[in-house]
Amino acid sequence: MWYLFFITIAVILFVRIRKNPSAPKEEINNPAGKSAETSLLYCRKCYACISACPNGALYTDDKDIPLTDISKCVLCGNCVSSCPSDARSICSD
Repeated sequence: MWYLFFITIAVILFVRIRKNPSAPKEEINNPAGKSAETSLLYCRKCYACISACPNGALYTDDKDIPLTDISKCVLCGNCVSSCPSDARSICSD
């Protein structure tokens, strides 16, 4: 039964990390009042977002982290819907 204690602690820590607004993020803004964010904590580096982008606005840096080219991003949301780990989001300001 001691393993239930460890499972409970792990779940509590996961929920706290998931709700942490200070988790590292890559954020872009556009004049339409919307912004796109990538939570670098949850990104699994599967690159589904990069292949889903119709404008080629996503690329990887030297550490293989998916980043957004602000000049090409139109905030269509394809990267958000293709991300299996919910690391990408579009927010209204």
